[in-house]
Order: sequence, then C-alpha cells, then structure tokens
Amino acid sequence: MKDSPIKILLLESSEERNSFLSQMLNEKGYQTETTGKIEQAIEKILNQAFNLVICENKVNEYTGFEVFKKLREYLRNSGIPFFLVLDSFENEDMLIGLEMGIDNFIVTP
Repeated sequence: MKDSPIKILLLESSEERNSFLSQMLNEKGYQTETTGKIEQAIEKILNQAFNLVICENKVNEYTGFEVFKKLREYLRNSGIPFFLVLDSFENEDMLIGLEMGIDNFIVTP
C-alpha cells in the first residue's frame, strides 16, 4: 500500500510566493492547496484532511496572529498544526505566538 502524500494548506496573499512555495513543496512530494481568504481556509479545513497549515505573516488585511485566532478552533478540532512564516526572527513575536498556541515558526532568509 502506497502512503498518501502529506497535504499542506498554504495561506498567503502573494500569488508569486504561493507559486514558489507551492512548487517547492510539490517537488518534495507534498500536496499543497493555497488560499488567501480565511473563509475558504475554514471551509477547506472542515471538508478536507490536511496534515499542516502554513500561514504567511500577512494575509491580505490580517496578520498571521489574527489568522490563527480565526482558525484556532477549527485547527484544534481537526488536530492540524499551524506554522507561521515570519520575515525576521523576533523573540517577542515568537513568545506571543507560542502562548497563543501556534505550533512552530518558519523564518525566511
């Protein structure tokens, strides 16, 4: 029996970054879906089995922390980890995020 690929939901505003990150993850064997809308993300989380959500620190008018607050209940009910992409390593942001329940951070180079 073949293992099913890991499904990742990407929440980002930038179509260019979506294409790059999605392409990179797909090349590594991950299955990705992208959205820039929180309502669509909730619908996808409720109707599909994702292994991970990766969120840009800014999704349209929302910060990554605000996105997490809106998705937290759905993520917990589904047992899906949430990774937040940050533009720089800021201890204060990471501490706030960890206290909120964000599972991990990705810091862009």
